[in-house]
Amino acid sequence: MNCQLQVINNSNVAGSFVIYQSSDIPQSYTLAWMSKYAYPSTTLTFNWNTTNDFVWSGNSQPVAGTVIQAGQAMPITPEGTQITFSYDAQNHAFFFSNQTQSPQGGKYVILMDSSVPPGGALVGVGMSGAPTNLINALPNMTAVFTPQPNYWLGFSSTVQQGEVIVTETLNPVQIVFPPNVTSMRATLNPDLTWTVAPNYMLKEEA
Repeated sequence: MNCQLQVINNSNVAGSFVIYQSSDIPQSYTLAWMSKYAYPSTTLTFNWNTTNDFVWSGNSQPVAGTVIQAGQAMPITPEGTQITFSYDAQNHAFFFSNQTQSPQGGKYVILMDSSVPPGGALVGVGMSGAPTNLINALPNMTAVFTPQPNYWLGFSSTVQQGEVIVTETLNPVQIVFPPNVTSMRATLNPDLTWTVAPNYMLKEEA
């Protein structure tokens, strides 16, 4: 399914509008899934497909502000909700393989085998080809993610897409898509509060 979020900067300051997704995994890293910079009185449009991905990155133990780039993003299908993560030591390369249906119904599972070096990579999930939440990869470890698409919009001075973020600093608001609605609009007001509504409601009121 394709979704859209229009963002209007009705405040008096320029900055980065950041979309991220929260996670139920302890000690996971939350990334700026999408980010765009906007000056006052301008409008941004974010578009995405809701297909989830298995993702890994060669970064290890990043801190807030680190920009993470996905080394590989594998779309998750109903037939492939479990995947194995390995390391090819001879060629110094991480890789996913053996995507199958998870025995844990409704869960996304990453099996890290014995070849994975501790502290050498991050693994997790993403959406529309970009990572959203990652954890440190360890040998012989199993990571289980519960798919729960949730969207949060925040605002900060400067945040790049893929950056590890501290969500509490972003003045976030949750973007909830009502049933059968795929386009939302969010306005950052002059007092830095948010107004969020489906686009069809705004059009009817115009």
